[in-house]
Amino acid sequence: MHVEKPRDQYFKIRNLLNIIFMLLAAIGLIIMYATDMYQTGVIIVLSAVAVKIIEVGLRMFKR
Repeated sequence: MHVEKPRDQYFKIRNLLNIIFMLLAAIGLIIMYATDMYQTGVIIVLSAVAVKIIEVGLRMFKR
């Protein structure tokens, strides 16, 4: 029997941040390896990591 856990107050925000993270990471990697703008790709990937850190913080410090 599966019991569904109640969603926390940050569920929708965390999902949105995860989508933004995945898009930024994919775009950054494409730019890094498909073009000659390697440094721009790295900056985009690092921005994605910052978004992921925010999402993890919301997950860890929820009340």
